[in-house]
Amino acid sequence: MLLRVGQQPGKIHWKTFLRTAVPLAAIVGLFTGANVLVAWLFLLPGSVMFAIYMYRRRWPALLKPFEGAKLGACTGLASFGFFAIVITIKVITDPAEYRHMVAQAIQDALARNPTPEAQQMVQSLFSGTTGVVLISAMGMALVLAFLLVIGSVSGALAARFSRQKAP
Repeated sequence: MLLRVGQQPGKIHWKTFLRTAVPLAAIVGLFTGANVLVAWLFLLPGSVMFAIYMYRRRWPALLKPFEGAKLGACTGLASFGFFAIVITIKVITDPAEYRHMVAQAIQDALARNPTPEAQQMVQSLFSGTTGVVLISAMGMALVLAFLLVIGSVSGALAARFSRQKAP
């Protein structure tokens, strides 16, 4: 394996990776913000694997699964950034629709749990603006965790299966 000038084994060259990963993360983030299920299940792992493939072509050093997981998590984090931008634009442009959507989610949760104590607790908790903010924050945290986990796992797998064979 030939190393380029300045290339060290075991070091990730982030600039090379981010040139490919950021545009792919933008696509994933936009589709995730549009609630397209394909983005959650196929587009993110596919974009991570493609970004690692392109990185390996441009920077052919040995890539360990842990390093691939870091690259995948970076792509997931960038995807979350674009997702957050899309959601923020949705909330700013039509806050009434967003509030209605959150209220509908709360009503669905209440319908699944018919005990009066639980319904009373949820209604008191989510009666004001605090409930919308709490639900939004929990949803954003869940999306972030999901994108990081899926990105890390697919990055580790891509690095594991893209190792160069010994000559």
